[in-house]
Amino acid sequence: MTTGRTIALGVLSFLIGGAALAFGAVETWAQAWLLFGALLAFGVLVWTDPWERLWRGRGRRVLIPAACVIVWGLLQSLPLPAAVVRTLSPKTARLHARVLPTSGGEALPAFLVAKAAETGVKIEDDAPVPRGPADPGSLAARSSLSVNPGATRRACLAWLAPLLLAFVAERLAQDRVTRYRLLWVVVSWTGVLGAIALLQRVMGNGKILWVRDAPPDSMPFGPFVNPNHYAAYVELGILVGFGLILAILGGSDGRLSRENVRSALVDRGWAVPRLIALGAFVVLGTCGLILSGARGGVVALAAGLVVLFPLGRLRAMIPALRPSSCSSGSPSASRAGSGGRSEPSRARSSCRASPIRPSPCGRTSGAGPGV
Repeated sequence: MTTGRTIALGVLSFLIGGAALAFGAVETWAQAWLLFGALLAFGVLVWTDPWERLWRGRGRRVLIPAACVIVWGLLQSLPLPAAVVRTLSPKTARLHARVLPTSGGEALPAFLVAKAAETGVKIEDDAPVPRGPADPGSLAARSSLSVNPGATRRACLAWLAPLLLAFVAERLAQDRVTRYRLLWVVVSWTGVLGAIALLQRVMGNGKILWVRDAPPDSMPFGPFVNPNHYAAYVELGILVGFGLILAILGGSDGRLSRENVRSALVDRGWAVPRLIALGAFVVLGTCGLILSGARGGVVALAAGLVVLFPLGRLRAMIPALRPSSCSSGSPSASRAGSGGRSEPSRARSSCRASPIRPSPCGRTSGAGPGV
Protein backbone atom coordinates (compact mmCIF):
# COMPACT_ATOMS: atom_id res chain seq x y z
CA MET A 1 0.00 0.00 0.00
CA THR A 2 1.34 3.42 -0.96
CA THR A 3 1.88 6.22 1.54
CA GLY A 4 -1.07 8.16 0.15
CA ARG A 5 -3.41 5.22 0.54
CA THR A 6 -2.13 4.63 4.07
CA ILE A 7 -2.89 8.25 5.01
CA ALA A 8 -6.33 8.05 3.41
CA LEU A 9 -7.04 4.80 5.28
CA GLY A 10 -6.00 6.37 8.59
CA VAL A 11 -8.17 9.45 8.06
CA LEU A 12 -11.16 7.36 7.00
CA SER A 13 -10.74 4.93 9.91
CA PHE A 14 -10.74 7.81 12.38
CA LEU A 15 -13.70 9.61 10.81
CA ILE A 16 -15.88 6.47 10.77
CA GLY A 17 -16.22 6.73 14.53
CA GLY A 18 -14.70 10.12 15.27
CA ALA A 19 -17.55 11.85 13.48
CA ALA A 20 -19.97 10.15 15.85
CA LEU A 21 -17.92 11.10 18.89
CA ALA A 22 -18.29 14.77 17.98
CA PHE A 23 -21.78 14.74 19.50
CA GLY A 24 -23.29 13.05 16.47
CA ALA A 25 -21.60 15.61 14.16
CA VAL A 26 -24.39 18.11 14.84
CA GLU A 27 -21.94 20.74 16.05
CA THR A 28 -20.89 23.31 13.47
CA TRP A 29 -17.20 22.75 14.19
CA ALA A 30 -17.69 18.99 13.94
CA GLN A 31 -19.22 19.32 10.48
CA ALA A 32 -16.34 21.59 9.47
CA TRP A 33 -13.58 19.18 10.48
CA LEU A 34 -15.54 16.27 9.05
CA LEU A 35 -15.51 18.05 5.69
CA PHE A 36 -11.83 18.86 6.15
CA GLY A 37 -11.03 15.21 6.80
CA ALA A 38 -13.04 14.11 3.76
CA LEU A 39 -11.24 16.63 1.55
CA LEU A 40 -7.87 15.57 2.99
CA ALA A 41 -8.47 11.86 2.33
CA PHE A 42 -9.87 12.59 -1.13
CA GLY A 43 -7.00 14.93 -2.01
CA VAL A 44 -4.32 12.46 -0.91
CA LEU A 45 -5.97 9.68 -2.88
CA VAL A 46 -6.29 11.79 -6.03
CA TRP A 47 -2.71 12.99 -5.67
CA THR A 48 -1.23 9.50 -5.44
CA ASP A 49 -3.47 7.58 -7.85
CA PRO A 50 -3.81 8.34 -11.56
CA TRP A 51 -7.05 10.09 -12.44
CA GLU A 52 -7.84 7.50 -15.09
CA ARG A 53 -7.71 4.80 -12.44
CA LEU A 54 -9.93 6.78 -10.07
CA TRP A 55 -12.53 7.38 -12.77
CA ARG A 56 -12.79 3.73 -13.74
CA GLY A 57 -15.03 1.25 -11.99
CA ARG A 58 -17.57 2.03 -9.32
CA GLY A 59 -15.91 5.23 -8.20
CA ARG A 60 -17.62 6.98 -11.09
CA ARG A 61 -20.98 6.25 -9.48
CA VAL A 62 -19.95 8.33 -6.47
CA LEU A 63 -18.15 11.11 -8.32
CA ILE A 64 -21.14 11.82 -10.55
CA PRO A 65 -23.51 12.54 -7.61
CA ALA A 66 -20.76 14.64 -5.98
CA ALA A 67 -20.38 16.68 -9.17
CA CYS A 68 -24.17 17.07 -9.36
CA VAL A 69 -24.24 18.41 -5.77
CA ILE A 70 -21.57 20.98 -6.63
CA VAL A 71 -23.33 22.07 -9.82
CA TRP A 72 -26.71 22.26 -8.08
CA GLY A 73 -25.28 24.35 -5.24
CA LEU A 74 -23.63 26.78 -7.66
CA LEU A 75 -26.79 27.02 -9.75
CA GLN A 76 -28.86 27.97 -6.71
CA SER A 77 -26.40 30.34 -5.03
CA LEU A 78 -24.81 32.27 -7.91
CA PRO A 79 -26.42 35.41 -9.40
CA LEU A 80 -28.69 34.77 -12.37
CA PRO A 81 -30.58 37.06 -14.75
CA ALA A 82 -33.97 38.11 -13.45
CA ALA A 83 -35.71 36.46 -16.39
CA VAL A 84 -34.07 33.12 -15.55
CA VAL A 85 -35.09 33.40 -11.90
CA ARG A 86 -38.69 34.23 -12.85
CA THR A 87 -38.79 31.24 -15.22
CA LEU A 88 -37.22 28.67 -12.91
CA SER A 89 -38.74 29.87 -9.63
CA PRO A 90 -41.55 32.44 -9.85
CA LYS A 91 -42.07 32.23 -6.09
CA THR A 92 -38.45 33.22 -5.41
CA ALA A 93 -38.73 36.12 -7.90
CA ARG A 94 -41.85 37.42 -6.14
CA LEU A 95 -40.12 37.11 -2.77
CA HIS A 96 -37.11 39.10 -4.00
CA ALA A 97 -39.37 41.87 -5.32
CA ARG A 98 -41.31 42.01 -2.05
CA VAL A 99 -38.47 42.12 0.49
CA LEU A 100 -35.33 43.36 -1.31
CA PRO A 101 -34.58 46.77 -2.86
CA THR A 102 -33.31 46.64 -6.42
CA SER A 103 -30.56 49.27 -6.07
CA GLY A 104 -28.77 48.21 -2.93
CA GLY A 105 -28.38 50.21 0.25
CA GLU A 106 -29.04 53.66 -1.20
CA ALA A 107 -32.58 52.72 -2.18
CA LEU A 108 -33.33 50.97 1.13
CA PRO A 109 -35.02 53.96 2.93
CA ALA A 110 -37.27 54.75 -0.03
CA PHE A 111 -38.06 51.06 -0.34
CA LEU A 112 -39.07 50.85 3.32
CA VAL A 113 -41.22 53.99 3.05
CA ALA A 114 -43.06 52.55 0.07
CA LYS A 115 -43.65 49.30 1.91
CA ALA A 116 -44.93 51.19 4.95
CA ALA A 117 -47.43 53.09 2.79
CA GLU A 118 -48.64 49.80 1.31
CA THR A 119 -49.37 48.50 4.79
CA GLY A 120 -51.37 51.61 5.78
CA VAL A 121 -48.70 53.47 7.75
CA LYS A 122 -49.10 57.24 7.31
CA ILE A 123 -45.95 59.29 6.78
CA GLU A 124 -45.84 63.11 6.76
CA ASP A 125 -45.68 64.45 3.24
CA ASP A 126 -42.88 66.88 3.96
CA ALA A 127 -40.74 64.39 5.83
CA PRO A 128 -37.54 63.94 3.83
CA VAL A 129 -36.42 60.42 2.99
CA PRO A 130 -32.77 60.00 3.95
CA ARG A 131 -30.37 58.32 1.61
CA GLY A 132 -29.11 54.92 2.51
CA PRO A 133 -25.49 53.82 2.67
CA ALA A 134 -23.66 53.48 -0.62
CA ASP A 135 -23.61 49.74 -0.37
CA PRO A 136 -24.54 47.71 -3.44
CA GLY A 137 -25.50 44.78 -1.24
CA SER A 138 -25.25 41.15 -2.19
CA LEU A 139 -26.00 40.56 -5.83
CA ALA A 140 -26.48 36.84 -5.18
CA ALA A 141 -29.09 37.56 -2.49
CA ARG A 142 -31.09 39.68 -4.97
CA SER A 143 -30.80 37.49 -8.06
CA SER A 144 -30.25 33.86 -7.12
CA LEU A 145 -32.61 30.92 -6.89
CA SER A 146 -31.83 30.56 -3.19
CA VAL A 147 -33.23 33.00 -0.66
CA ASN A 148 -30.13 32.31 1.48
CA PRO A 149 -27.16 31.55 -0.79
CA GLY A 150 -24.73 31.12 2.10
CA ALA A 151 -26.88 28.49 3.77
CA THR A 152 -27.32 26.74 0.43
CA ARG A 153 -23.57 26.49 -0.07
CA ARG A 154 -23.06 25.18 3.46
CA ALA A 155 -25.75 22.54 2.92
CA CYS A 156 -24.08 21.42 -0.30
CA LEU A 157 -20.74 21.10 1.48
CA ALA A 158 -22.44 19.04 4.21
CA TRP A 159 -23.76 16.66 1.53
CA LEU A 160 -20.39 16.62 -0.24
CA ALA A 161 -18.49 15.30 2.81
CA PRO A 162 -20.17 11.84 2.98
CA LEU A 163 -19.98 11.48 -0.80
CA LEU A 164 -16.23 12.07 -0.74
CA LEU A 165 -15.83 9.63 2.15
CA ALA A 166 -17.86 7.04 0.23
CA PHE A 167 -15.58 7.52 -2.79
CA VAL A 168 -12.45 7.10 -0.64
CA ALA A 169 -13.91 3.98 1.00
CA GLU A 170 -14.81 2.49 -2.40
CA ARG A 171 -11.32 3.04 -3.78
CA LEU A 172 -9.58 1.67 -0.69
CA ALA A 173 -11.91 -1.32 -0.43
CA GLN A 174 -10.82 -2.60 -3.82
CA ASP A 175 -7.84 -4.12 -2.02
CA ARG A 176 -8.94 -7.18 -0.05
CA VAL A 177 -6.65 -6.55 2.91
CA THR A 178 -7.80 -2.93 3.19
CA ARG A 179 -11.43 -3.96 2.87
CA TYR A 180 -10.98 -6.42 5.71
CA ARG A 181 -9.34 -3.76 7.87
CA LEU A 182 -12.16 -1.31 7.19
CA LEU A 183 -14.69 -3.89 8.33
CA TRP A 184 -12.77 -4.33 11.54
CA VAL A 185 -12.71 -0.56 12.00
CA VAL A 186 -16.52 -0.43 11.76
CA VAL A 187 -16.93 -3.27 14.27
CA SER A 188 -14.36 -1.78 16.64
CA TRP A 189 -16.09 1.62 16.67
CA THR A 190 -19.38 -0.20 17.30
CA GLY A 191 -17.86 -1.78 20.41
CA VAL A 192 -16.48 1.60 21.55
CA LEU A 193 -19.88 3.28 21.16
CA GLY A 194 -21.55 0.39 22.97
CA ALA A 195 -19.10 0.73 25.86
CA ILE A 196 -19.71 4.50 26.00
CA ALA A 197 -23.47 3.92 26.16
CA LEU A 198 -23.08 1.40 28.99
CA LEU A 199 -20.78 3.70 30.97
CA GLN A 200 -23.12 6.65 30.55
CA ARG A 201 -26.05 4.56 31.74
CA VAL A 202 -24.11 3.52 34.84
CA MET A 203 -22.22 6.74 35.69
CA GLY A 204 -23.63 9.42 33.41
CA ASN A 205 -24.01 13.01 34.59
CA GLY A 206 -26.73 14.06 32.15
CA LYS A 207 -24.26 15.57 29.67
CA ILE A 208 -23.18 14.31 26.27
CA LEU A 209 -19.89 12.46 26.80
CA TRP A 210 -19.82 13.93 30.32
CA VAL A 211 -18.70 17.37 29.03
CA ARG A 212 -21.36 18.84 26.74
CA ASP A 213 -24.72 20.13 27.93
CA ALA A 214 -27.51 18.47 25.98
CA PRO A 215 -29.74 20.71 23.84
CA PRO A 216 -33.14 21.36 25.44
CA ASP A 217 -35.17 19.45 22.84
CA SER A 218 -32.85 16.46 22.47
CA MET A 219 -32.78 12.94 23.86
CA PRO A 220 -29.04 12.28 24.06
CA PHE A 221 -27.73 8.76 24.07
CA GLY A 222 -24.03 8.02 23.82
CA PRO A 223 -22.43 10.74 21.68
CA PHE A 224 -25.64 11.30 19.70
CA VAL A 225 -28.41 13.76 20.48
CA ASN A 226 -31.01 11.26 19.26
CA PRO A 227 -31.11 7.56 20.25
CA ASN A 228 -32.44 6.66 16.81
CA HIS A 229 -29.23 8.00 15.25
CA TYR A 230 -27.19 5.91 17.66
CA ALA A 231 -29.20 2.79 16.84
CA ALA A 232 -28.83 3.34 13.10
CA TYR A 233 -25.04 3.41 13.42
CA VAL A 234 -24.69 0.56 15.88
CA GLU A 235 -26.95 -1.93 14.12
CA LEU A 236 -24.87 -1.66 10.96
CA GLY A 237 -21.72 -2.42 12.94
CA ILE A 238 -23.36 -5.40 14.64
CA LEU A 239 -24.25 -6.89 11.27
CA VAL A 240 -20.67 -6.38 10.07
CA GLY A 241 -19.47 -8.20 13.19
CA PHE A 242 -21.77 -11.16 12.52
CA GLY A 243 -20.57 -11.23 8.93
CA LEU A 244 -16.92 -11.41 9.99
CA ILE A 245 -17.73 -14.17 12.48
CA LEU A 246 -19.42 -16.19 9.73
CA ALA A 247 -16.48 -15.57 7.41
CA ILE A 248 -14.02 -16.93 9.98
CA LEU A 249 -16.19 -19.95 10.79
CA GLY A 250 -16.84 -20.61 7.11
CA GLY A 251 -13.18 -21.00 6.19
CA SER A 252 -11.78 -20.51 2.71
CA ASP A 253 -14.80 -21.99 0.92
CA GLY A 254 -17.37 -20.02 2.95
CA ARG A 255 -19.27 -23.15 4.02
CA LEU A 256 -20.38 -23.62 7.62
CA SER A 257 -19.38 -27.25 7.64
CA ARG A 258 -18.32 -29.25 10.66
CA GLU A 259 -14.73 -29.33 9.50
CA ASN A 260 -14.52 -25.57 8.98
CA VAL A 261 -16.18 -24.72 12.30
CA ARG A 262 -14.04 -27.24 14.20
CA SER A 263 -10.86 -25.97 12.56
CA ALA A 264 -11.71 -22.38 13.48
CA LEU A 265 -12.52 -23.23 17.10
CA VAL A 266 -9.23 -25.10 17.65
CA ASP A 267 -7.11 -22.49 15.87
CA ARG A 268 -6.00 -20.68 19.01
CA GLY A 269 -3.29 -18.71 17.26
CA TRP A 270 -5.46 -16.92 14.71
CA ALA A 271 -9.20 -17.63 14.61
CA VAL A 272 -10.06 -17.90 18.31
CA PRO A 273 -8.67 -14.47 19.38
CA ARG A 274 -10.53 -12.80 16.52
CA LEU A 275 -13.75 -14.60 17.35
CA ILE A 276 -13.46 -13.48 20.98
CA ALA A 277 -12.83 -9.85 19.97
CA LEU A 278 -15.70 -9.86 17.48
CA GLY A 279 -18.00 -11.42 20.04
CA ALA A 280 -17.13 -8.74 22.59
CA PHE A 281 -17.75 -5.92 20.09
CA VAL A 282 -21.06 -7.43 19.01
CA VAL A 283 -22.21 -7.87 22.62
CA LEU A 284 -21.29 -4.28 23.51
CA GLY A 285 -23.03 -2.92 20.43
CA THR A 286 -26.13 -5.03 21.07
CA CYS A 287 -26.32 -3.84 24.68
CA GLY A 288 -26.10 -0.24 23.51
CA LEU A 289 -28.78 -0.85 20.89
CA ILE A 290 -31.14 -2.33 23.49
CA LEU A 291 -30.49 0.47 25.97
CA SER A 292 -31.22 3.10 23.31
CA GLY A 293 -34.85 1.98 23.22
CA ALA A 294 -35.02 2.58 19.46
CA ARG A 295 -37.53 0.11 18.06
CA GLY A 296 -36.54 0.96 14.50
CA GLY A 297 -32.94 -0.07 15.18
CA VAL A 298 -34.01 -3.42 16.60
CA VAL A 299 -36.31 -4.05 13.63
CA ALA A 300 -33.50 -3.11 11.22
CA LEU A 301 -31.11 -5.46 13.01
CA ALA A 302 -33.62 -8.29 12.82
CA ALA A 303 -34.16 -7.66 9.12
CA GLY A 304 -30.41 -7.63 8.54
CA LEU A 305 -29.97 -10.90 10.39
CA VAL A 306 -32.69 -12.49 8.29
CA VAL A 307 -30.74 -11.50 5.18
CA LEU A 308 -27.40 -12.50 6.72
CA PHE A 309 -28.66 -15.84 8.00
CA PRO A 310 -30.84 -17.37 5.28
CA LEU A 311 -32.87 -20.30 6.51
CA GLY A 312 -30.88 -22.76 4.45
CA ARG A 313 -27.55 -21.53 5.81
CA LEU A 314 -28.93 -21.45 9.34
CA ARG A 315 -30.03 -25.09 9.03
CA ALA A 316 -26.57 -25.96 7.79
CA MET A 317 -25.00 -24.09 10.69
CA ILE A 318 -26.85 -25.93 13.46
CA PRO A 319 -25.43 -29.42 12.77
CA ALA A 320 -22.02 -27.86 12.18
CA LEU A 321 -21.98 -26.24 15.60
CA ARG A 322 -23.37 -29.26 17.45
CA PRO A 323 -20.27 -31.46 17.25
CA SER A 324 -17.97 -28.52 17.90
CA SER A 325 -19.50 -28.04 21.33
CA CYS A 326 -18.25 -31.46 22.43
CA SER A 327 -15.12 -31.56 20.27
CA SER A 328 -12.85 -31.35 23.30
CA GLY A 329 -13.87 -34.87 24.31
CA SER A 330 -13.63 -36.52 20.91
CA PRO A 331 -10.51 -38.44 19.85
CA SER A 332 -10.07 -36.33 16.75
CA ALA A 333 -10.27 -33.11 18.78
CA SER A 334 -7.78 -34.48 21.28
CA ARG A 335 -5.38 -35.31 18.50
CA ALA A 336 -5.94 -31.86 17.02
CA GLY A 337 -5.21 -30.14 20.30
CA SER A 338 -2.09 -32.24 20.97
CA GLY A 339 -0.69 -32.08 17.46
CA GLY A 340 -1.39 -35.79 16.79
CA ARG A 341 -3.52 -35.34 13.68
CA SER A 342 -3.18 -37.56 10.68
CA GLU A 343 -1.46 -36.28 7.56
CA PRO A 344 -4.70 -35.68 5.56
CA SER A 345 -6.24 -33.82 8.50
CA ARG A 346 -3.08 -31.75 9.01
CA ALA A 347 -2.97 -30.93 5.32
CA ARG A 348 -6.57 -29.83 5.29
CA SER A 349 -6.00 -27.68 8.37
CA SER A 350 -2.83 -26.07 7.02
CA CYS A 351 -4.44 -25.37 3.67
CA ARG A 352 -7.58 -23.97 5.27
CA ALA A 353 -7.34 -20.24 4.72
CA SER A 354 -9.71 -17.89 6.40
CA PRO A 355 -11.09 -15.01 4.33
CA ILE A 356 -8.05 -12.95 5.19
CA ARG A 357 -5.27 -15.33 6.23
CA PRO A 358 -2.76 -16.47 3.60
CA SER A 359 -2.61 -20.14 2.70
CA PRO A 360 0.70 -21.91 3.39
CA CYS A 361 -0.01 -24.27 0.49
CA GLY A 362 0.62 -21.58 -2.07
CA ARG A 363 -3.01 -20.74 -2.85
CA THR A 364 -3.98 -17.13 -2.73
CA SER A 365 -7.26 -17.71 -0.96
CA GLY A 366 -6.75 -15.01 1.64
CA ALA A 367 -6.91 -11.26 1.38
CA GLY A 368 -3.37 -10.72 2.58
CA PRO A 369 -0.78 -11.66 5.14
CA GLY A 370 -0.38 -10.51 8.66
CA VAL A 371 -3.94 -9.30 9.23
